[in-house]
Amino acid sequence: MSESKLQKVQEQLEAYRRRKQAEEEANKLKEVPVSQSTTETDQHLQQEAPKLNKFDYFAIDVLNIYPMRKWREWSSSDPYRCWAATGCFWLAGQILAGHAQFGIVYFIFSLFIFLFLNLGSRKEGELSAYSVFNPNCERLLGSLTAEQFERDMMIRRNE
Repeated sequence: MSESKLQKVQEQLEAYRRRKQAEEEANKLKEVPVSQSTTETDQHLQQEAPKLNKFDYFAIDVLNIYPMRKWREWSSSDPYRCWAATGCFWLAGQILAGHAQFGIVYFIFSLFIFLFLNLGSRKEGELSAYSVFNPNCERLLGSLTAEQFERDMMIRRNE
């Protein structure tokens, strides 16, 4: 009984492969000459090009630039060596900046870099704790809103 089912599945697979091959051959016959297809493709790409806002040019993901991305990969694979090497480089830079009388500027700048490195990132589809950053201002379950607070405070005992 199982052999008949296996034969039936193999026959269906062969029929599917024949249909796909026939469709591919039909698509090859329908192809247009190269000169016409390139102009049509160019026109199609020009029509689909997204319109960029003037502020979109400044939308740079600081944590995704190459040096930061490599540092984060190294930090996740070998955190102790990464932080030890980073600390040594930072201390050497702090000493050099202090010698050049830019120690405070270097220190403040390094605090900003430390802040950016530890921001973290959300996974795809994960909601933010702040509802204004979520699609359609969706709230997290269990979050207290001003409306709920007012409603709870205004409830009085019915006498």
